Amino acid sequence: MKVLVCLMGKSGSGKDYMSTRLMSRGFLKMVSSTTRNPREGEINGKDYYFFSMEEFNEKEKQGLFAEVVEYNGQKYGFLKSELDKIKESNCLAIVTPSGFEQLSHMLKDYMVIPVFLDTKDDERKEKLLQRHKNESNFEFYKKQIEDRMEQDRKTFARVLNIKNIHVYHVDYTSETADEIIYDIMETVQSFEEREGRILILDFDDVIVPTLDKAVDIYNKENKKRIKTDMFKEWNCENIVKGFIEYFEKVDFENISDKNDSIKWIRELNKHYDVVIATASTSNSFSRKESWIRKNMPFIPWKNIMCVRNKDLLEGYAIVDDATHNLVNNKTKRKFLYNAPHNQEYTGSALRIHSLEDVYNVLVKNDLGWE
Repeated sequence: MKVLVCLMGKSGSGKDYMSTRLMSRGFLKMVSSTTRNPREGEINGKDYYFFSMEEFNEKEKQGLFAEVVEYNGQKYGFLKSELDKIKESNCLAIVTPSGFEQLSHMLKDYMVIPVFLDTKDDERKEKLLQRHKNESNFEFYKKQIEDRMEQDRKTFARVLNIKNIHVYHVDYTSETADEIIYDIMETVQSFEEREGRILILDFDDVIVPTLDKAVDIYNKENKKRIKTDMFKEWNCENIVKGFIEYFEKVDFENISDKNDSIKWIRELNKHYDVVIATASTSNSFSRKESWIRKNMPFIPWKNIMCVRNKDLLEGYAIVDDATHNLVNNKTKRKFLYNAPHNQEYTGSALRIHSLEDVYNVLVKNDLGWE
C-alpha cells in the first residue's frame, strides 16, 4: 500500500518548495486543477492544471473532480484521474484543510499523512511582498496579499484539529527545510517497513457473528430458545446434538459485521498486510469469500484463504476465537477473541473483545500513531 503526504500551509509557507524536495525523493505529485492565473514560471500540467472558470465548472458538472474547494476566490480540485497515481507510487498533494478531509475520504483505504507548514505571519508577509517589490503596481499586490492573509486565517483556523497532523515550523532556512524533509521521509519509511507485517484474522465470530446467526436459525426451525452463552466448549455437538449443521445454513450474504469489524480492518490494513484465514467447508468458504469481497474490497483476493490447520500459518500477529489455533502457529503476537467457549483459557494470548482492541494495541500503543 502506498502513502499520500498532504501538504497544507498558508500562502507563502513553502509548500511548492517542499513538494519539489519530496518529488526529488521519488514522490509523484497529484496535480491540482485551479481557476487562478499561472504565476511566473509555473507550467500547465506540472504545477497545476489551469482552467478558466467556465472550463472548471463544466468539468465539475461532469463529475470529473474528486474534490473541489474555493480558496481566495478561486476554485481548486483534483481530477479523479490524478488519484490513480497512488496505485503506482507514494504521492504528495498540496491541499487546504477542507481539501484534505475530502481527499482522505476518497482515499480512505490508503495511508494519508497530513502535514501543516506553520509560519509566522510577519515573515510570511515579507516573503510574499518580496515577490512583487519591483512591480509598478506594488500597492495593488500589497492589498491583494493582505486579503489573502485574512482569508488564510479563516481557511486554516481549525487545521490543528486534524487528527494525527504533523506540524512543522518554517523559518525559511535550508537547515530547517532539510529537517522537515528528513522527518517526513522517516514517517513514510516507518510505515513502509510495517507494510510487510502479516496480520491474520479469523472470519467466524471475529469478523461476523456466525454463532449468533446459527443459534437464531436453530431456534426458528426447532421452536426452542437456546442461547449463545450456552456454548461453553469448542465442540458444539456436546452442547446441542446436531448443531454443527446450522453453521452451514448461515446466510452470509446478509450477515452484518461484528463490532464494527469492517471499520477496524480497514484501519489495520493501512499498517499491516491483513490476511483472512477461515476453516470452512468448500461450500461455506465460497459464500464467506463473496461476503469479504463485497464488503471489504480493499482486501486482495490472494489474502483470503481457507485453512483447516492454522499451525501452518506464519505472520506478525493472529486473531482467533479458537484457543487451539493460537498454540503452534508461527506468529509473534496472539490475540484471543472473547467467546463463551474460551473462558477457561489461561495461555499467553491477549484476550480482546473487538478488533478495535487489536488496533489500540498494535497501532496506538506499539506504533504510537495516536
